[in-house]
Amino acid sequence: MQVLRSYTELGQWADVPVVISVGFFDGVHRGHQVLVNTLRDEAARLNAKSLLITFSNSPRQYHYPDGHWKFLMTPEEKLYALAKTGVDAVLMLKYDESICRQPAAMFLRGLSHFAEVNGAVFGYDTSIGSDLVSGEDGLKELCREVGMECRIVAAYSPEHTTIKSSLLRQYVGEGRMKDAAEMMGHPYFVLSRVVKGRGLGKDRLEIPTANQILPQDKLAPLEGIYAGSALVQEQYLPAAIAVMDLTRARSSVVDTGSGGNSYKDVPADAMIVESHILDFSGDIYGEVIRLDFHSRIRDWQDFATEAELRERMQQDISLTRELSEAVRRGWEKMK
Repeated sequence: MQVLRSYTELGQWADVPVVISVGFFDGVHRGHQVLVNTLRDEAARLNAKSLLITFSNSPRQYHYPDGHWKFLMTPEEKLYALAKTGVDAVLMLKYDESICRQPAAMFLRGLSHFAEVNGAVFGYDTSIGSDLVSGEDGLKELCREVGMECRIVAAYSPEHTTIKSSLLRQYVGEGRMKDAAEMMGHPYFVLSRVVKGRGLGKDRLEIPTANQILPQDKLAPLEGIYAGSALVQEQYLPAAIAVMDLTRARSSVVDTGSGGNSYKDVPADAMIVESHILDFSGDIYGEVIRLDFHSRIRDWQDFATEAELRERMQQDISLTRELSEAVRRGWEKMK
């Protein structure tokens, strides 16, 4: 999959006919996957390439900057997941004033200045342009106006539940990782760099953890303990995962007084993910790893002594091995 980040880069495809789709695609869930498959089919029918147009920031973030927006994927995670769909290229733009002021027809005609756009595939809930063209009739009329073919993809509703990013955000926020994975078609995951914590897991508990700080607009699962897997150094291994806020990350029954100095320069409302990767002992500080969430084991719990904490962590690790081994085989395709 080729990643383009500007109209200028899209000009590389000036001599290649394309079929496009436009959307934010948060979560790249099964509904999005149906749309991408339709896009690829339509591109093949027209002897063209498939091109997804998306944004590095949400239009909602732009129009309502004071909202506390949280999303299923960072821009990098979205590109990572879209690469698995088989689409030929993604044009990732920044949603700004120059885009939000364009009527839908102007936006599509503008694309045609840089590439030969032969057709478009839109989702049932797509809305385009400052004039908010939407609905099957409106989108088809728009495409007739600008001279391209159009297909509309209906809502994907297995078991009578329409899969939508908003519903998935609810599931993840409630810790319902199995339900979320079923609707996404892949596990909910974090793809980010491992940073240094306090080292107490390794030095005092002999249970080392990989620590990741979630970006401000990345949706954190409900605080607690999860069974999951980690893709690290080309190995896919079970991982016991703790999700916590910054206050919890800086405190512990094994604290030596350095807790307040850990995670320096991290925003006060940051969420932290610490994972113990089973059967792994390598040094991965500074590396980007993918962490998949399979199921929630328990709520967050405070412990009075180091021994109680270690015993409970060992129980979590044993349960993680049992749960993740049964689940993760089905997600090997996400490697």
